[in-house]
Formats: sequence, C-alpha cells, structure tokens
Amino acid sequence: ERQFRVIEPYLEKKDSILDQGFGLADIFLMSCLDWAVYYEFDLPKNITIYRDTISERKAFKKAMEINFQS
Repeated sequence: ERQFRVIEPYLEKKDSILDQGFGLADIFLMSCLDWAVYYEFDLPKNITIYRDTISERKAFKKAMEINFQS
C-alpha cells in the first residue's frame, strides 16, 4: 500500500503515467492494480478513478484483447 501513496497524488491531475499520454507504463500499472484488486487491497480514490478511466479506453481494451489471445 505504500506504493499507492507515491502514485496517488501524481494521478490527481493526470490521466496517464507519462506526459506523452497513454502508453506501456499505463498498461503495466493497470496489471499491478488488477492484482491489487484481486488481493483485496483498498485502492485510493485517485487510483480508482485512474483505473476506471484507463479500463474504458479503446486502446487499453485492444491491448488486453491482444494480450489474452495467446
């Protein structure tokens, strides 16, 4: 949960990890957040909003589709 405290304030004003926009860093973070949810961690508000927003992105859905094809 300590890692959440590091990233949570950063996501307050951003909708992606990098300034360039949605990318691989977001996909990796989403994977970590999915594991956190699976293990019943309580996600802070800004991380929950970020996760909900990213999970609705067309590009993220496509990345997940490609990932789970194998």
